[in-house]
Amino acid sequence: MRSTLYLSIFITLLHCVTGNGKPTDSLESPFGLSFSPSAILASRFNSSGIIEVTQYPTSPKYQTYYKDAVTSYGETEERRTYDYYESATHKATIAMFRQIVDPVTLSLTKYLGHEPTYATLFIPSVFNVDLRTAAIDAVFGEDHLKRPTKYGTTDDAACHAYDFFACKHLNRAPSECNWNGPENLILHLVYEQDYLYAFFKEVAFHLKTYPVGKKEICKRCGERFRDALGAQAHNAHINHFLTTFVNLSNSHYYSRDEIRAIVISGEASAESIAALERIARKAVGVEPLDYAAEIDAAEVAAYGAAEYARITQRDPETFTMEKSTVTPVHDEL
Repeated sequence: MRSTLYLSIFITLLHCVTGNGKPTDSLESPFGLSFSPSAILASRFNSSGIIEVTQYPTSPKYQTYYKDAVTSYGETEERRTYDYYESATHKATIAMFRQIVDPVTLSLTKYLGHEPTYATLFIPSVFNVDLRTAAIDAVFGEDHLKRPTKYGTTDDAACHAYDFFACKHLNRAPSECNWNGPENLILHLVYEQDYLYAFFKEVAFHLKTYPVGKKEICKRCGERFRDALGAQAHNAHINHFLTTFVNLSNSHYYSRDEIRAIVISGEASAESIAALERIARKAVGVEPLDYAAEIDAAEVAAYGAAEYARITQRDPETFTMEKSTVTPVHDEL
């Protein structure tokens, strides 16, 4: 399993490994931007080494794009040619993203006294290639391969909010938290109004990243269906989805005792997230199983975006593809 995952993320690592990690914790980091269903979150490490997160509203047009993305997610995407990315349709999508990012830039400029630098960008996992490419172009422009940047989906950022690489939340001895130790899996659940997305992610200590081993979405498990179905029926629906997800993974991919922690992110209410945690524990059915919950679920991806932004500052060479002999691609797309 490990060899398959690591080959699949080789190009990604050229763009985002931590390298030798020259410490710059005393410096303010550049910003990370993460898009949720209802907000843009700008996050960074301030001069005191504390993560600051500021939320900004999106727009009705963004909400329309988001709703359409949720509805069409899972359908076969149309293969695009170069002409599409020069089309009026694509340019209109870029303009939509710029219209909601520009007020963020203006606000941060007033706060900082200078224009902010964006180093990382994470958008909802349900966004297709067209939306992801437009967001990258809107935020970074054409030079994102010439300077230290990292872009992907919010689920990619979430596990970086917690210090799993330091063996936290894994209930392992420090001597076991390395490449030669036992495998460690994180059950990451993205809980939104419109869906519940489940991921199994491996803690890859030597690569400092979290390869996705398996993922599955349940649109009818979204929090907004809770009132229509009733809490009990809704919980039963989620329980069936997660139990099936864990059982299939256990049969074909992992051993159940390798699941060490649960991470929940998203904009669902605290009450619904608490219920989801209980259901997830029952579905996994093993102990010890830690629940990483020190960070507000709505800000988990933003914390991860800030962590990534600090890494671009510590070791910029590993994030810049301009001088690489490898052809740059949008690997997160």
